[in-house]
Amino acid sequence: MENQVPDEVKKERLQRLMDLQNRISKEKNMKLKDKTVEVLVEGYDSKKNLLVGRTRTNKLVYFEGEPKRLSGKLVKVKITTPKTWTLEGVLVAQ
Repeated sequence: MENQVPDEVKKERLQRLMDLQNRISKEKNMKLKDKTVEVLVEGYDSKKNLLVGRTRTNKLVYFEGEPKRLSGKLVKVKITTPKTWTLEGVLVAQ
């Protein structure tokens, strides 16, 4: 096909886009530091040895807790460590 963009240019453009998205995601998550959010507990992540759940805005949150007691429940979690694609926090007393 005529007028194709070279592969190297495509790769460089994709990398710039991914870098921008990573920066935007990290900035948005940083705004949640020290905030308490509601999380639906989905289960236990055996690799991290932590519970995992999602906020109402679908952000993934990892925290310590009892899997059998909390799975499927809505809980409050204080965000302590915002990362680019996930959040870590501590369970707030229920």
